[in-house]
Amino acid sequence: GFWQLDRAAQKMAIQTAIDDRRGLTELHTEDLANTSLAAAAQHYRRIALEGHWLGKHTIYLDNRPMSTRVGFVAVTPLALPDGTAVLVQRGWLPRDQLDRTRILPIATPEGVVRVAGLVSPPPGRLYEFDAAASGVIRQNVDLGKFALETGLVLRPLSIQQTADAAVLLEHRHVVTRARQLLCSSQPGRAGSDHRDLPAGLLRRR
Repeated sequence: GFWQLDRAAQKMAIQTAIDDRRGLTELHTEDLANTSLAAAAQHYRRIALEGHWLGKHTIYLDNRPMSTRVGFVAVTPLALPDGTAVLVQRGWLPRDQLDRTRILPIATPEGVVRVAGLVSPPPGRLYEFDAAASGVIRQNVDLGKFALETGLVLRPLSIQQTADAAVLLEHRHVVTRARQLLCSSQPGRAGSDHRDLPAGLLRRR
């Protein structure tokens, strides 16, 4: 239908933006946008940030399919030196088919870390019921509401952590490349958005 054509057009536009901005100078922590207008101009540019993970605020966005599997996108705020924070989409995790609430541990080092990735819009929204709007596992994350919930001052964007810097799991499991998450994070219907994406998966061995 028309929504599928629209989704295809969105993915093509994202890919074009990624390709166009790939050769631009890498941004750094001090360059990260503070306003929505400035953020839009930075979308899909490479960036290297320094900060520390706020692991206690990690959330898992549910119903985010990858290929033929259903799972979560792990999102952790990164505290920046100026006292603000930015949400980092760290990668995709498979859902436990027997227990949806059983989530494999992710590696979240303490201390100052360097995070490489692409500047992107906030995670895409899916349809949700009220009960899915909060908690560690949730359908969506709204920047304004999450800022109130956590007390964080959030930048008006997110970072798609690149796979070579985002080995999420402490054991042998799959994580996705940043480009796949960029295409899959756009708004759409749950369970129908990401199945036509290329594989491009990394495994930690």
